[in-house]
Amino acid sequence: MNDTIKILICGLGGVGGYLGSKLSYYSSLGHKEISVYFLARGKNLQAIEENGILLKAKDYEIQSFPKLVTNDIKKMPKMDYVFLCTKSYDLENLLSEITPLLQDSTIVIPFLNGVEVHDILSKRIKSGIMKGCAYIVSYVQSPGVIVETGRIARFIWGQKAVTYEMLRLQNILVDAGVDSVLSTETDYAVWEKFSFISPVATLTSYLDITYGMIADNAIYQDLLKDLFKEFRKVAYACGVSLPEVLFEKHLLSISKFDAGTTTSMQRDFAEKRSTELEALTGYIVEKAKEHQIEIPYYSGMYAYLKSKSGK
Repeated sequence: MNDTIKILICGLGGVGGYLGSKLSYYSSLGHKEISVYFLARGKNLQAIEENGILLKAKDYEIQSFPKLVTNDIKKMPKMDYVFLCTKSYDLENLLSEITPLLQDSTIVIPFLNGVEVHDILSKRIKSGIMKGCAYIVSYVQSPGVIVETGRIARFIWGQKAVTYEMLRLQNILVDAGVDSVLSTETDYAVWEKFSFISPVATLTSYLDITYGMIADNAIYQDLLKDLFKEFRKVAYACGVSLPEVLFEKHLLSISKFDAGTTTSMQRDFAEKRSTELEALTGYIVEKAKEHQIEIPYYSGMYAYLKSKSGK
């Protein structure tokens, strides 16, 4: 009987690549009680097959191989834990693909941008769905190479009731060197994270500015505050009360990032790739219309970015 704990990482971008690297490296140190699998494609798949995955942080580098990296789920066993780390627009297709790997006991942890992820998962998966949010600045430098540049790499996840399986995963993550927070208050945590990334991603994509430019420019800060105020109104209409002082916390966070930091949506626009505009900006505009709330800053920036995306 094989009692190995099987963990699948879906999406090997900045977030999934970081987690996958930490877990596969931990397994390679002799912790054979866990087996780590990567679902990958294209150049990423080829690079990791040949050279493993490399994580480059400020103070260290680690390189490791997963148990298996493949684009064929038929080669994978049933999973105990699944991390969803794709872009929001890829979620539906991913769920269709990985469904055969899920058991009734499988725990699914999403680290995607936006607040509607849990609703989407609930329509497709019967049980074991967590809520999660990641605070990390990381990106794919080249196929199979992840760079982590921020001063924080924290992963908050959980549900209202803690189970043995959740505690087991939490212990694995902490032992693997991941700053993991198992929480029973994930609803608020997800909205708090969203109140940061939605206004910031919207503004940086609209003006094509860096975190450092926001930190040094009062006009940009005022624009960000206008977006945050509109966000708070919509969040309140959705049943979430965010304190006004949270904006100052967000500004402080921005000042702690490297001055040249950009958002992933901003980079996607710059490189003419698919973006998370609908999940990060469009969702707020849609909910504002639903609750008859005027949000001129969000609406104007969304309209411009939508035209820029050509959709």
